[in-house]
Amino acid sequence: VMLQYFPSPITPTDTEAYENLIKAIREVHSDIIISPFLLTGGTDARKYYELCENIFRFIPIRINKELMGTIHSDNERIKVEDFTNMIDFYISFIENYLE
Repeated sequence: VMLQYFPSPITPTDTEAYENLIKAIREVHSDIIISPFLLTGGTDARKYYELCENIFRFIPIRINKELMGTIHSDNERIKVEDFTNMIDFYISFIENYLE
């Protein structure tokens, strides 16, 4: 093993931050099931653990098997519709915090 990190802390789902995330997701993607899951890859989120307990590794796009294969690869891309939905999500997410 050349490099290792301790496991990520569990992000609580009984917080206002999580509720704001869920609300923003529902405003853009009202037809999906929302469920916490285990993310096995490393992310830059590990740099924020000491600052905040509400670390959500989330990207607001619908991704299929074909697009999944382009992540960090040649011709990495998302659909234009997903890009505009991402913008709508982040606007909603920020506005929810300002309420």
